[in-house]
Parts: sequence; C-alpha cells; structure tokens
Amino acid sequence: MEIDVSDATNSRSLNHLFKKLGHDLVEIRVRSLQNLLSKLEHQIITLDDLVQEKLLCVHLLEWFNKESCPMREEVFQLLLKLSKHSSAKLLLIEVGAADFLLQLRDDSPAEQWRSIDEILEQLYYLPDYKQVQEAARRTTSAHHLIHHSGSAQQSDVLEQQEEGIQKASQRKLKLNEEIQPDGPAISHLTGDFFGKTFINTNSMEDAPYYQLKESTKDGFLFVSFPWVPLTATDEHVLSSTDRSLRSLNAEHVVTSCEFLKDVVLLDFPAEVLLQRPAVIQSLVLLLDSTLDQDLVHSAAHCLTAVVIHLLRRLAFWRDPDFYTLKTDFTTSLLLERSMSMSSASPASSPRPFVPGEVDLRHRGDGKDRETSGSSSSSIAYSRYDTSLHDPTASLRSASQASRPDMGSPLSETHDPAATGLLTPNVTLPQFCMGVLSSTLHLLGDCSLEVLVKVCELLHWLMQLVEECISPALWTKQSPLARETAATLLTVIHEAGALLLSLKEARDQQDLSLCRQKHVCVSLLLTRLLGTVLLPDQTSSLFPNNSRIVLSTILTDLPLIDVCKDIPETVGKYLAAMDGQAYETYMQCLSICSAIKKCCQFLMEFQQRSGRESLMLQLASDSLPCLPYHQHPLFVKYCVELSSDVCRESHPVASLVIDSRRLLLQLLSYCKVEVQLSAYQACLEITENSLHVNHAAEPYSRACERTCFLINRDILYCICVSGICNESLKISRCAEKLVRHLLKSKLLMSGSLWKQFTECAVIILPVLQAYTSNSSDFGRCLLEFVDIPLSNEASRISSLEILRGNIRLLFSPDYRVRVDAASRLVTLLSREERSLHKLPDLTSADVACLPNLFVLEQARFLEPCSTSVIQVEGMLKIYEIFIGDGGDVLVQRAACDQLAVILEDMTLHGEFLKQGGLAYVQEQLNGAFQKDSTADVYIQFIPGCVKMLRFLAHHDYSLRHLLAHNPHIYYQMLRASLLYQDDVETCYNIAHLLILLLFDEVANVYVSLEEDTTNFVKRGFSLPHIIAKMYKLPFKAVTHQPNVFQQLPLHTDPDPLLQDPWVGCLRVQWNVCWHNSMQSLVEHLRLNTEEKARAIDFPDHLRLSAAEEVVVKSGAIAPSLRYAVDCINNATSHDAAREGLQQLLLYLILHSGCLRMDSELPETVHWEQAFSRFLDVQPNSPADEELVRHLLVATAAVMTVTPALSQSTSVWVWKILSSNNSPLQSRLLPPDEDTDDQTAIVASSKELLLLIRTYGSKVNAPASKDLPAGGLVQSLFSYLSVAGATHFYNLAALESTLSCLFYITSSHGWSIGCGEQNGFQFCCDFVQTLLEVLASFHRGRGGISMSFMGCGVTRSTTLCLQHLAHEMAHSYSDVNDWQKQWLYSTTAADQADVDCTNEELGAGMSWIIPLWTYRDTEVRAAGLGIAVGLTHTSVGRKLMSASCHSIPGGLWGAALSFLLDTSEASIVKEQACLLLVNLICEPLEVTADITDDSSSWLGPVVKDEDSAVS
Repeated sequence: MEIDVSDATNSRSLNHLFKKLGHDLVEIRVRSLQNLLSKLEHQIITLDDLVQEKLLCVHLLEWFNKESCPMREEVFQLLLKLSKHSSAKLLLIEVGAADFLLQLRDDSPAEQWRSIDEILEQLYYLPDYKQVQEAARRTTSAHHLIHHSGSAQQSDVLEQQEEGIQKASQRKLKLNEEIQPDGPAISHLTGDFFGKTFINTNSMEDAPYYQLKESTKDGFLFVSFPWVPLTATDEHVLSSTDRSLRSLNAEHVVTSCEFLKDVVLLDFPAEVLLQRPAVIQSLVLLLDSTLDQDLVHSAAHCLTAVVIHLLRRLAFWRDPDFYTLKTDFTTSLLLERSMSMSSASPASSPRPFVPGEVDLRHRGDGKDRETSGSSSSSIAYSRYDTSLHDPTASLRSASQASRPDMGSPLSETHDPAATGLLTPNVTLPQFCMGVLSSTLHLLGDCSLEVLVKVCELLHWLMQLVEECISPALWTKQSPLARETAATLLTVIHEAGALLLSLKEARDQQDLSLCRQKHVCVSLLLTRLLGTVLLPDQTSSLFPNNSRIVLSTILTDLPLIDVCKDIPETVGKYLAAMDGQAYETYMQCLSICSAIKKCCQFLMEFQQRSGRESLMLQLASDSLPCLPYHQHPLFVKYCVELSSDVCRESHPVASLVIDSRRLLLQLLSYCKVEVQLSAYQACLEITENSLHVNHAAEPYSRACERTCFLINRDILYCICVSGICNESLKISRCAEKLVRHLLKSKLLMSGSLWKQFTECAVIILPVLQAYTSNSSDFGRCLLEFVDIPLSNEASRISSLEILRGNIRLLFSPDYRVRVDAASRLVTLLSREERSLHKLPDLTSADVACLPNLFVLEQARFLEPCSTSVIQVEGMLKIYEIFIGDGGDVLVQRAACDQLAVILEDMTLHGEFLKQGGLAYVQEQLNGAFQKDSTADVYIQFIPGCVKMLRFLAHHDYSLRHLLAHNPHIYYQMLRASLLYQDDVETCYNIAHLLILLLFDEVANVYVSLEEDTTNFVKRGFSLPHIIAKMYKLPFKAVTHQPNVFQQLPLHTDPDPLLQDPWVGCLRVQWNVCWHNSMQSLVEHLRLNTEEKARAIDFPDHLRLSAAEEVVVKSGAIAPSLRYAVDCINNATSHDAAREGLQQLLLYLILHSGCLRMDSELPETVHWEQAFSRFLDVQPNSPADEELVRHLLVATAAVMTVTPALSQSTSVWVWKILSSNNSPLQSRLLPPDEDTDDQTAIVASSKELLLLIRTYGSKVNAPASKDLPAGGLVQSLFSYLSVAGATHFYNLAALESTLSCLFYITSSHGWSIGCGEQNGFQFCCDFVQTLLEVLASFHRGRGGISMSFMGCGVTRSTTLCLQHLAHEMAHSYSDVNDWQKQWLYSTTAADQADVDCTNEELGAGMSWIIPLWTYRDTEVRAAGLGIAVGLTHTSVGRKLMSASCHSIPGGLWGAALSFLLDTSEASIVKEQACLLLVNLICEPLEVTADITDDSSSWLGPVVKDEDSAVS
C-alpha cells in the first residue's frame, strides 16, 4: 500500500484548520478564516480541496450562530463559491443549508439579503450529472491516498451525490408544485441538446437522475419522450377512442381508426399514446389475420400514422430551434395583469380570452374551466417495466393498467394523477419491438391490400428503429437493454423462419403474393441487421442454421437487382457466422460474373463483330462457369473463334497464344460433356475444311481453318487426353480428328502439311503408342512411318522413319513389332556401306529382332551411387582404355571398369572433358567394320553401350545431341543383333534407345541429394501415357502432361449445385441471356410458344414455372413498369385497382432499399397512366372509388420518392390547380341528396392529403402558368361552407388548414385568384381564419392545457402568419390594410374602422393568447403574425394598442420573450424581428405617456410601488 505523504499532511492541516473555525473564541475563528482565505487567494489550496469537506460546511453555517460573527460577507462569499460546485452543493443541501439560510435571511440586515439569495439560488439549481461526475472525478483524484481504496472512496462519494440529488429533486418538485399549481413542468433534456434520453423531473424519486442519464449509454439512441400531462377532457378522448377500438362493431372500429389518424394525432403529441399505451395496444391487437381484412387494414394504416408522427416528434425534440425549458404557460408575465384587465375591458368577450386562466368557480353556463386535470397530473411520471417480456405483452399490461374499470369509483372521479401513477410508460424501443413482432405474425397470412399497408408500416417503423436502437445494445446489462435484445433476437428468428416458410410454401398459396411477402421480409431482415447488429456479434448471437436465411437473401437476384446494398450488408454477417458458407457465396459471385461474361461472349460472337481480342477475353473469363451451364454452343463458339484467329494471313501472336490456351482448356476440361463438345467442334471444322470439294478449288483457303490444330501442344493434348479418354465418344472423336489430319496431305497446302508433319514428329512418340493392326487409326499410324517407295515422297524424314520404326519395337502388339522389324532390316540394308558392316544381314538371325528389346519384367533403375574410385583413379583407368599397343584384354577390362565407374554421375564431367564420348563413338564405329580389327573392337561394344547409357540418362544435352544422330541408331541395331544372346547388353541398348527415341516428350527433373556434396541430379521422366502404352525395359519416372491448362476442380459434392445456389446461377444465366432483369421479365410475360421460340439453351438452364413467378414478382423495377401498364390498359375498375395496389406495393418495397435508385419512380411514367382517369369527370360511385385509390397512390409516390422531378411536380400541380381539372369539384362537399356522397367525401379526403403531401415536398408552385391563388380559393371555399362555427368537421378542417399552410408558405400565392380581387380575398381569408381561431381556441373558453383542437389552432395560426407576410409583401401600397385583422364577436365592432385606440386594441386581443400557447409553433407563429403586421407604422400602433394591458406593452412583451432563457430559439427569433420592426418607428419624445392619443412611444419603465414612469 503506497501512501502520498504530502497529500496526507495537507489533509491533516486542513482538518485542523476546519476545527478551529468552530472554536468558541472569536479571535481563533477569525484567524482560521483569514488563514483559509489567504491560502485560497495564493493558490496554496484550491476550491477542489474544500468541496468534499462536510465539517467546513457545517462550521461556516454555524459561524452565524455565534454571539459574535464578524466577517459575515467573507463567509457568504466562501459559501457562494462552494455552492457553485456540485459536490459542495450536495453537502450543503444535506446539512440543511437551504432552510438555515431562509431563516437567517429574516434575521439579517437588508444589505445581506442579496448575498443570501445568491447562495439559495445556487442551492436550488440542480446540477447537471456530467458536472457531478466530473466533480467526483476531480475531487476523488485529489483526495485519495492509496491505489486500492480510491474506488471505494469514489463509490461512497457517488452514493452521497445520488442521495443529495434525490433530496434536491424532492425540494425542487415541491417548489414547482407551489409555483405552478396548474400543471407540471415539461420534462427537460438532461444531456446535450441532442440528448437521446429525456428526464422528467417528476420521476426523480423513482428513477434517480444518474440512472436515466446512463440509459443513453445502454445501447439506445432514444428511449422515451418527456411526460405530457393531459386534462380530464383529453384523457376522456383517449379512453373513449380506446373503447371504440375494442368494440365488436367493425364499423365503429374503422371509424375510430380514422378519428385517431385524422384528428387525435394532429391534435395530440404522438408520445401521449406511448405514455398511455391502451390505444396502441388496441391497435396492435387488431393486427390479426383472423379478423376482417378491413379492420386489419385500418389498424395498420393507423399505426403507420402513429409511427410517422413519432418520427416527427423526434425531429421536433432534436431541432435546436424548438428546444425549450419552458414548463409553465399560465404564469407568464404577459398574463399576470392581462387576465384581470381584459376581463374588465368593455370591448372584450364576456369570458376572458386568455388561455390557461385559473378559475375554479362553477359558473353553471357550460363554460367552466378545465384545470383539475392538468394540475392533478403534475405528479405523473414516466417509467418503463424493467422485466424481460414480450413487447406485445408489455403493451397489453400497459393498456390494462392505464384503463380503470368503468364501473369503479376511479372512473367516476377520474383522477388523472392516480392514472398516471398506474400507467407504465412504454418506451420507444418497446413500442417498436411490439409492433414489429405483431406485424411479422400478420405477414404470414394477409391479402394484397393489407400487405401494402403492412409494408408501409414496416418501412416507417424501421426508420424509427434506426432512431432509437444502436448495435451497442447487445453488450449492455440494463433491464431495458436485455429485454430489447431478447425481443430483437426473437423477431429476427421469426423473420428468418417466416422467410424460409414463404419459400417452401409457394405451391400451397398464391405464388405471386407469397413472393411479394418474401421480398418484404428480406428487405426487413437486411435493414434490421444493418441497424441493430454488428457483424462480429453475429456468431455469438445466432445459431448456425441462420446461414440458410442469409444465403437465401444473398441468392435473391431479382431483389438484388434493385437493392444493391444487400450483398454488402448481408454478406458481412454471413462471413462472420459461417466462413465456409461465405466462401461458397463468394464462389457463387465469381460464377455469376463468369456467366455474365459468357452470355456477352455468345452475343458478341453471334454478331460477328470481329473484335477477336474482346471475345477471347470474354471467353477466357467465362470458363469458370462452364461446369454449371455446359452450354455446347459456348464450346463450339470458342473453337470457331480459335480457328478464326489462327487462320489469318498475319495473325497477332498474342491472340494466337490466347486462343490456343483457351482451346487447350476446353480439350482437357474436367467435365466429359465439355470435352466431347470441344472435340466434336474441332472434328466438324476439320472435316468441313479438309474436304475433297475444297481441294478441287484451285485457290481455296479452306484448309487454313485447321491452323489452330497445327500446334505441338494442341496435338499433344489430343493424343494424351483425347484418344485415351475413358469416354468412348471422346476417344473415337479424337481418333477421327487425328486420322483425318494424317490422311489430308493432298487436302492441305504444302506449307500447312509441312507444318503439320513437323508438329506430328514431335508428338510421334506419344502418337505411335496407339499403333495397331486391328483399327483404322492404328494402321494409319503404322503407315505414317512406312518406308516410301522409290517414286513416292516421304511423309517425314528418313531419320524419323528410322526412329519411328525402332520405337515400334517397344509396342505391346507383336504384329506391329514384326512389321517394324521387317522395315528396320530394310533400312539396315539401305544404310551406307551396309555390305561392309557387321553383322551380315544375309546370314544374321533377324527373326529375333521383334522380341529383342521386350523384357518379361521391366527393371528398376539403379540408384545413384558414389564410386569408391575418384577422379584420379578414373583417369588412370581411362588412360589404360585409350592406350595404344596395350593388351586388348586389359583394355577391355578397363572399358568394363569405366562403365561401372560412370554409374557415379559426379565423374561424368571429367570423363567428357577428357574426350571420353568421342573415343567411345570411335570404338563403336570401328566395331562394325568388316576388317582385320573388327574382332578387337567388337569386344568393347558392351562396355561402350553401357557408358553411353549412363551418360545419356543423366545429361539431357548429350541426349538431345545423340537423339538426332542416325548412326547411333544403326549402331545400336547392329549391336543388338551381334549380342542378341547377351541379355545385359541388349538391356543397355534398349535403355539407351528409350532415352533417345522419347527425347521429344521427356522431361528433366531436378532434385537435391541429401548428402554433404549437395550436387544437382538431372533425371529422365516420361509421360505417363508412354509408360502405360509401351513395353519399356525399365520402370521410368513418369509425369502428367503440364500443357493442358486445366482449371481447378471443385469439391465433391459441389455446394453450388445445391439449393439455394443452383437456383441463383440459373436465374443469373437467364438474366444475362436477356441482357437485363427488365428484358427477362418481359420475356417471361410472353405466351408459351413465343417463349419457346426465343430460348436457345439447354433445358437445365430454363426456369421452372415457380421460378418464373419468383422472378416476375420479385423484380421490383420491372414489376413497377408492369403495374403501370396494367393501369394504362385496364378494362375494368377491378383491374385498375389491382394495378394500383401492385404499384403501391413495389414503390414501398423499393423505398425499403438502403441505396435505392431515386430516379426509378420517375422512369416508369406513371403520370400518363393516372391521367387517363384523373383527367375525366367521374360518373359513378365506382369511378369515385377509383379516383380515391389514384389519389392515395399519387400521394404515396411523392412520399416515398426522395426528390420529385420537375415533370412530376408540374403534372401534380396541374391536376390540383387547373381550373378545368375534375379534382377541383372535390374541394366542395357534395350535396346531401347526392347518391355517391360517401365516395365523394372519401375522395375529397384523399385529395386534401395529396395537396398536403405536395406542399410538404415542393416549396413553391411548379408551374408559373398555374398560380396558387386558384387552389387557395378552392380550399377557402371548402373552409367557408361550414356554416356555424361550432359545427366543423375536425378531420376535414384540419386537413384543409394543413393544405392552406403549405400552399400559402411562398410569397405571391394570392395572385391569380380569378375574378375576385386578391386583396379582398385576403381580407375575407383573414376573417374566416379568425373565426376558426375563435371557435377552436376562444370558443372553448381559452383552455390552453387541452390538446383538443390544437392542430386546428396550430395550422390556423401558421396560415395567419403566412397571410400577414403575404399582405405586407404584395399589398403594401394599400392603406390601413392592418385594420382588416381586427376581429370582434359583434359585426358592428368589426365593421367600424373609425374606433378609438383602445377599441382597436380590443379588436386585436385575439393575438395575445397565441403568444402564451403551450405549443411552441403556435407561440412562434403568433409572434410572426405581429412581425408581419408591424411592417408599417399603422400596424405598429395597432399592435401597441392591443398590448396596453400587458406590463410594458408591446415593447415589454417582445423584450420578455427575447430575454426569456427558457424560451425556444424560434420564438425568440420572432421576438427579435418584432423588436426590429418596433425600432424602425421614430420615437415621439414630446408625447405624454399618459395621453391616450395615437402617439408612438418607446419602452416605458414603471415603478409599481411609486407608480412613477
């Protein structure tokens, strides 16, 4: 244990100093305090050394309890410094400093109140947790003394901090309850502004501050929203909606879904449904395939809307412009006096037009204020269930907990606080997992219409998953992380099982629909894996059978054709899970690439483009896929290409080499079928080219087509791998090919025949192995080496005839040997001076010649050995051998001794250096001469032959030299006849002849001896076919030919020939054969006869009927085009609707791709098909229903398309705004007596949705020829039909106002209002919007805490803001246009523009409540209206008059918003712009502030106590 002595000493001295601060003597206390302050001043100690000292805090507070307490201000300042530090603040709170200072303040002089208040303010301000952690880290590191005790001490510190935070939170909560009786504070963000977790201050007791903050590190990007309190009315709306969703009446359920989607979600924040999840649970329960499809469709549509609104709320909370800490909208400085003054104003409404007024008096007039709900719900907090369970079960339990029994006392009193305490807040991850799991179950059995909505739901839901869950989830141990991880695993496994079941159950269901579901699940899995899982986590989380699922997705070529991200995304997970499966996948990719090159080659060759270089490259790259397609046409084209390349007059050398390499690969291919096709193609070209008909033509060059075969390697390959092939067909074909060439001397040109014979001679050792008298091919080979007649030209040279016939002496066929022996005797007799050479052929026994070199048992080669006689000894013996006049017997003995010594190849070099080879040849020449010395030389023949054998066997250069010396062959034949009875000599002769006769095909191998000499040994090796077909005298080393260019063999069994890979390769072949997926699908849609005529490849490459449906239904881009064609060619309403459903489905599936082709929706030209119906007036309910579907589809296209093209924008704008467009009539409600009223209302609803979608995608009208004024007028007409202000259709009204909000967002929209004057239209528009605002804001009694009608208020306020800026921009030349914004409940007040200043202000009183509305957008838009109206002096005075009841007036209001640190930036921006407009007005310094004239005054500061301004 290591102790820091200096730190320990410093700590003891400080503790001693702290004790003195509590001493009874004042002098000691003062000196101790001065000492401490001096050390701080001179930085001997720092504040970090004091923040953990509880004793210091106690004695500083007790300082004021002493009878004499000097230096009070210094103690206050030290306490203030400590209170600004989070750790010391917690200690002060713990010892009760807040209560102590409150009491001390009452007993202290006024001049010290400020110091006390500053300390209290710091104590009441709850520190950020990051500061707490940082402080703990600093102070712990400063105070710990030992390494092992540091962590324990830090743990104690954190426990103290947590306890202090909880206590502070309780005090803060009580303080909030005292100051804010009408509602709780909106939860503030605890992290940075873009923090992923929101902490409700009301939940601090049950969820400590630091725990919820840490949830951002538990694998979640976002967990839950701030708690939203609701009034009793809002709670009743949600509960009644939930009851309707659980109704047994299907119509009620569908209506409730529409109400929830069209009204509730536009009024209420979407997070309310998570915090009170009964409605969500009811919707999830409706995702059941056993229920009516209309119910399921409505529920899925509604859940989609919920998800979209949750995404919008996420964007709202993450937008810096909307971030606010404002928690109370009822105690604003703008309202404290405006409530009382506006109620006393004679021009104001009988009820105060103020949102959030606190008035608990029961008036009995039906207009009581609803404040109990909001205030009682202030203690409600959000939390989630930490147990691991199914998400749907959690939603179910949440629903049951949040809905009390309707017969219980709780339901009668409806205590929202109690409900909030019972409600488990469903977190965003739980919601996503619950909906995702239920949707997967529904996917297994649903109709096409439901599938469209389910795919749309999954599309938006995955975006929500991406926003709230991160891959770090799997390593976290929090309850929510474990629950979500377990659910994710279940979902992924269920999706995989569903994917496989859809693939296997195709024959049992509608094949096309099943395939579409398969595509949907594949995209879902791809996106889910890429979002929540890292590849290195795959192997530990998923079983090995998951590789089947991943392999199935990776082999879905129709899907990958559009979704290019699938191979990259899914491939890395397969690699992490199963390396062998990934290797198979990579092989499949390689084969698919080769198939593409193969089809390109076939098309290129058929076009006869003449680009041989490109075709050779394509053909070479295509070879890896040949075992899988085995298309004979490919092999035939390759052979023809090789023939075309080599037949040129001046062929390119590199192309010739490449073509022959390609041919070699085909001739020696591993598949028998490929080899047979190659040989057949070669034979066909040869027979056609070397034909008698061509030979009759004088200038025919047809024979040149066989040039590609006139090559040593090609012929050698044919002989070695073709003629002796195990396949009888290949063998016969190769024999025919070679035989035809051998017999084509008269059919070839002279140069070509010469070239052929030169190549044939080289491979003659191999070719003669097939010589026989029993077959045409064998007899042809026998004739090839026959001795020509005297008047006949020889096929080959006389030397090669001699060598060829000697070679036949080693044939296993005795009759062949006899024929060869007879020819050799003839050749010996024709040798030069043969009559003067031994033996005499007339008396010699030549009958033994056929069997002379054929041994009963082949000998093994002698191992290389080292002679005991070294170079010196060998040279002495050599001198004896070559000596003149010596004893013949001694010389013969020396010769035999040298033959034995030369077994050691290390002595060969010195022997040759001494001229030994020449002397041996000289001895052999003299041995066969008929003279007096012949008997002497004959004795040396056995030894010389043996020496030549050893020298030639180990010296390849010598072997090459001797092989082309005809004398050596004659000598060996004569020697064998002379020594026919000497077996050893005959063996040596046969051995030497083998070395020389097979020199052309022999290889030299090099090896290293494992001894100290480490010399190089050069050996002799024969092709395996030679050793097999000839009767060799010794067992030679053999080798396989290395010229065959064979491709690597695949494993057996080949995984690519099994599912799902083989199907992938088959689809790839068909796609490449038709050049694209689009062309393939178009081909598959032909009738059977047309398809059969168009296909020209083997049956095993053709798609089955099921595979055809898989391709047609899985190819997204072609299916989109086909759906458009179906709509364009539809002959009935059902056919058109079917095409629309298909179009919607594939558009949504296309949008699910991570890297989608954004231009694809534009390339299908769907606008033309839609115009067929949208440009015609509907005449029946069926027409109206079809129009509705078309509008839905148009909106969906714009929604899923990232960016609209100019043509699409113009087309949509034209059908919306054109005066002669049939859709214009849909903006007016139908007459009540209309038969198709229901259909028209439905189409009108979708039309409004389309307008809203278009407005959100396009900032300005796409066509200048069609201004927005006409469309705004139509929408305005739709808005004005309502009649009584309390009888609005909420759904239609909110949709209309939303459309107006988007359309009026750009300047100049009022131009082109038709016959009506634009300014007058704007005036009418203002009054209508103010009437709507009064009905849904003022008409409800100014209840700002209720969300009902909030959507209408928001859209109306935004429209008014746009309208104000439009009038200021386009009609600035109109005098007093701002007075058109005056609004009163009485028509007389509204019409009178010559009112007093106070009356004018009352006419603008409707704007003030908007500034304090709970919705940030409404507050900003309300101030934006004021900005628009204050562009001119009249507007500024008008707005100033309307704010006379606000402290500080208009100036005070603007400054209040601008200086409010808790207000949102977007609101403060509008306040700043308002101040800019106010400053533009020159001040009238001479005006009296008490004067009621219209003088323009600047900001007035008034002392409330003295009433002095």
